[in-house]
Amino acid sequence: MDGFTKLAPSIWLREPAPPLSSPPSGLLPPSLIVLCTWVGARPKHIAKYVAEYLGRYPAAALLVLESNLVDMTYRSDGA
Repeated sequence: MDGFTKLAPSIWLREPAPPLSSPPSGLLPPSLIVLCTWVGARPKHIAKYVAEYLGRYPAAALLVLESNLVDMTYRSDGA
């Protein structure tokens, strides 16, 4: 995922770009968006949601948490 830092095998973080201007009065954008994908979501589907959030909130950090069936069934809670 371009522009993201891989924090763990299924966790990605995109730091926000510095804002070019201040938001309109009274409308504060979120500082962090957490996107929890559905089990087995394909990268092209995740990219669609990421693009939408980046378009709406370019100054917000975006944390993407992917999940898959292996993680849910075979990995221990500690892992």
